[in-house]
Amino acid sequence: MPETTLNDTSHRDSFGAVEGAVEELARGEAARFAVRPVEASRGVPVHLSHEGEATMAGLRRKRVRVEGLLRRDSNSGQPLSIRNVTNIDVLEPPATKPADLWGILPTAGDPKPEELIRAAWDGA
Repeated sequence: MPETTLNDTSHRDSFGAVEGAVEELARGEAARFAVRPVEASRGVPVHLSHEGEATMAGLRRKRVRVEGLLRRDSNSGQPLSIRNVTNIDVLEPPATKPADLWGILPTAGDPKPEELIRAAWDGA
């Protein structure tokens, strides 16, 4: 069995997906687009066919889920790139129900915020 060192650059490839905002990479990069997950500091390069690049160009700055052969760093598990893309889904922002907005705009007869605070302090 080969010995593993701290400088090991092995990777794990498996089918997977990356969700995030589409960003265009600088010309000269191997991939033209990347998907930046919310919690990541950098985007994951997406290697596409010419048809896939045309699709992705229309999705710039939108949230997508890209499925394909995902390469991860074997030490940290962080995604490094995605190839052989099988599916690109556009993720719509979550629908907001009017009930979720309750309290944003005052309605007739609603107490003022300072009245609610005073009542809470007074134990009412």
